[in-house]
Amino acid sequence: MTVGREADAAWLMPRAVTRERAGVAARPDVLFGSDQGLATAAAALWLGMSLWKLALAAHIGVVWEEAHFVVAGMHPALAYPDIPAGWPLFARACVALFGWSPLAVRVPSLLVAQAVPFGIYFMAAPVVGRRGAIWAGLLSMLVPALGAGGAIFYSEAAMQLLLALMLGGLIRGMSGGQLGWWVLTGVAAGLGLFVHYRFAGVGLGILGFVLASRPGRRLWREPGFWLAGALAAAGLAPSVLYSLATHAPAISYHLLSQQAWQLNLIGPLAYVAAQAALCTPVFFLGMAAGSVRAFRRAQVGDEASTLLLWVGGVLFGAYALLSPLDQKLAPQWPIEAYVPLIAFLPGALAAYVDSARSEVHRRLRMALVGTGPVMVGVLFVLASLWTAVGWAHPDRVALSIRDRITTDYEPFAQFEPAIARAQVLARQRFGAEPLLATAGHVEAVKLEFPGQPGRQVFALGDPREMTAHFDIFRAAIHLDRRALLAEHAGAAVVILLPEPTYLYDTPAETQFRTELCNSFSDIAPVETVEASPGRLVMQTFTARVGGAAPAIARPCPFLPRIYVSRPKRTDILNPDTLKNLSGLAASPGGVARVDILLDGRAVSQGRLHQTWPGAPATSPTLAYDPDYPKLRFTFELPKAALTPGAHRLAIRVTGRDGSRTVGEDRTIYAPRSR
Repeated sequence: MTVGREADAAWLMPRAVTRERAGVAARPDVLFGSDQGLATAAAALWLGMSLWKLALAAHIGVVWEEAHFVVAGMHPALAYPDIPAGWPLFARACVALFGWSPLAVRVPSLLVAQAVPFGIYFMAAPVVGRRGAIWAGLLSMLVPALGAGGAIFYSEAAMQLLLALMLGGLIRGMSGGQLGWWVLTGVAAGLGLFVHYRFAGVGLGILGFVLASRPGRRLWREPGFWLAGALAAAGLAPSVLYSLATHAPAISYHLLSQQAWQLNLIGPLAYVAAQAALCTPVFFLGMAAGSVRAFRRAQVGDEASTLLLWVGGVLFGAYALLSPLDQKLAPQWPIEAYVPLIAFLPGALAAYVDSARSEVHRRLRMALVGTGPVMVGVLFVLASLWTAVGWAHPDRVALSIRDRITTDYEPFAQFEPAIARAQVLARQRFGAEPLLATAGHVEAVKLEFPGQPGRQVFALGDPREMTAHFDIFRAAIHLDRRALLAEHAGAAVVILLPEPTYLYDTPAETQFRTELCNSFSDIAPVETVEASPGRLVMQTFTARVGGAAPAIARPCPFLPRIYVSRPKRTDILNPDTLKNLSGLAASPGGVARVDILLDGRAVSQGRLHQTWPGAPATSPTLAYDPDYPKLRFTFELPKAALTPGAHRLAIRVTGRDGSRTVGEDRTIYAPRSR
């Protein structure tokens, strides 16, 4: 193991010292000079990054995954349908200690994230020496894949820290260290498996190391290795027991439902490009070059480098092998691979500088290496600003990139006044305190956290939650539609439903709304609330649980009579998208006319009773219209009416009995001419 340490120590030693040893006059032209200077620079960077992430944590809106972890933690279990129990239980402890607020969980999560550089130093020190380890810790704050975590309550940083601690303990245990290092290895591995199933990939890397490498095979005779394995298995045991009791929903989700198995030969190129972007190309290539150098050292007996290469290589390579087949491969999944591989990055950068052919070229390379981290820091700040503004205030970002921010991240606190108004009306209608229900688990947890402490929200079974099996979790805590109907029949309820983008063009969504019509009675719409900038719309209703007649051949408020499929909300229209716009209109007496309103003024008329190949079948719940099933219409928007900027689009339906109904309007945009 000393081979790698001595080699990297030579690479990273201040050049002034190496020149003196060679009999050349010393010139202190190495960044930060002594180890103390380097450590001071790392500490300053750590403090600045900590303060910046804390500021972000205080301003970014709560994302639904954070709410999911907190709410799950309020209902302790061996595991959950999509995740182990570790991170939700950590959330529960944070809330118990610091209160019911986003910062109560984000500050502890930030501390975990900011401990990662120290964990990497601990891991790298026996491999590349003290100075190389300081550099590795410093660079880990600048590689976005490792340094960007901490502003939100997410488990990636915890897995990175636990992996670094596990590898640091294992390296020391292999070199004949005390039993405590093996205990640390096992505890860190067990906690990693208790936090996320992806940590199992680390186990595959360890298995390859102990099966295929000479230094690894001797560990089979090491009692500490078996103790560490037992402790790691203990961390996985609760999830195994949960899976045996619940037909393994997590396995079904992660291996089947979450994936899109389809051959795509471009996948490997996209995978490498995404990883290079997450690390920045310079650092990505540096880790690759450092891994090659470490491989050469591993060939001459450097067991620590061999271990790190096996773990990092398996974590990175496993997802690379899946990239031609899995079209939903998330770019953050291989991030843990960079924890062991970053130990080799400082040596690669130093070797790049020292391999220059002349002093001028060497100084140019030093400038590149020195200014590169600064540019990475600037990019990280800009990306953080994008995150803060984009997720919390999508109305403030450019139109051309707004659609890339999913509405799942828009804060639900803006709907609290509408909920309060609906609750007042429900009390007046039914003379009782109403329950609260919403479409699915995602909306439910966003209403529960950081909403009113102790609030319980029923999830009504939105089709989206079947993929991650959130319906299993909601059923287990008796906050699903079945529990609502069985245990609260006749109760008053306020229902908050998001407006789906393609209601009647998504059969599963239409069927879901139909089931809701059959689950509630005395349904009365209250209001529609549009969150800025107009992509997320929530509708509130008051109703009574159960007692409904079948929703066939009768209007149901959950299924609107006027529906627009194109343009969708906040669409940016150009001359090529002004035609073949479409929607659906129904009326008990039949529809005589459809007018298209732009900013309150009729600008065109819809063509009724249209159909086209591939259009989903019209829902039978609209059979009360005499023209059923030919209820679709198409329309066009005149170019002259679309001046640059925002416009409000609405549909006015005139029935054969002379009645008029105007549907919910929506914001659309016309771009400025180039």
